[in-house]
Amino acid sequence: QRERMGRNASFTTRSVLRNLPEDDAPHPLAQRIVDMFKDPSAHMDYLNSQQFAKDLIKLNHKVKAILEREPRVAFLQSPAYIFGDIHGNLEDLHFF
Repeated sequence: QRERMGRNASFTTRSVLRNLPEDDAPHPLAQRIVDMFKDPSAHMDYLNSQQFAKDLIKLNHKVKAILEREPRVAFLQSPAYIFGDIHGNLEDLHFF
């Protein structure tokens, strides 16, 4: 059974972590990162360490090929409503 996550985890992070398959021997890198997301305040030493930086780089290398295969554009049929952050770019909002 998965441990309860602190209030710091987003709904998406919680959902992903809850749906991870149970594994008898998880990869140590994955386990460190999952544990950190479950309770970030308890892992501040890890978050401020060189090991965390190295883990992020390793994780990026592992998922790079997967992400490169993902489409950059999602083709939708109109009408469609997209909700998100425009990052202050009002011209993009005006365009639509």
